[in-house]
Amino acid sequence: RMWRNTRLSLQIISEDLLSMIYRVDERGSKRPLDTETAVRALDNPWLARWSLWQLRRAGKVFLQNGTLHLTSRGSDQARQLVRTHRLWEAYLHEQLGLPLDHLHEPAHRVEHYLGEQIRGELQESLLDATQDPHGREIPK
Repeated sequence: RMWRNTRLSLQIISEDLLSMIYRVDERGSKRPLDTETAVRALDNPWLARWSLWQLRRAGKVFLQNGTLHLTSRGSDQARQLVRTHRLWEAYLHEQLGLPLDHLHEPAHRVEHYLGEQIRGELQESLLDATQDPHGREIPK
């Protein structure tokens, strides 16, 4: 059970890292995300470093001038994660009436578990939503 929980934690942290890099890139930040900032932003620095190593080894992330960047493969996965998160926030707000300040945490927890079928159902129920309740674009 401990091994299974550790693997799940690594998967979630890896996905969080991909999403974090995607969001920094999306904002067009003049300060790209460096390794130390990314590691400090997560709950478990050891697992975060391990996850970064795995992401680099899998060809999803690369380092350039000390900053983290997504490869096309990493960008595709990150876009899907951010899409799921924002669709779920829109669903929680529009269908369940949750206030804006109550959307992020439940969406963050669920984004790692929603598959393509549920994402499709969310999209259908939201009548082709293009923005989340905070006004950010929902990636295609």
